[in-house]
Amino acid sequence: MEMKETTKTYTSPHTGKVYEIVEVPQSRVDYHEFMNPETKYIRHYIEYQFYHEGKRVTWTYDLDEKRLSDTFGEIEGVYAPWPTSRFD
Repeated sequence: MEMKETTKTYTSPHTGKVYEIVEVPQSRVDYHEFMNPETKYIRHYIEYQFYHEGKRVTWTYDLDEKRLSDTFGEIEGVYAPWPTSRFD
């Protein structure tokens, strides 16, 4: 898969690795009433895909610094990942 052109980068505060950010426009059709075309509206949003050395590492819909720091802390092994249940 060919990586798309990037315009932004993210530098991890933990390791200093630089990740390329690819913005992928997304859209979704929602209805207020089930399949009623008069109540249809389209939501537009952007998916941010993070690449390192040409490989996709993760993606998100939000570029909040605190959330990104926590996410990359888990990816890079700085933090232990969140358990999915208390029995993990």
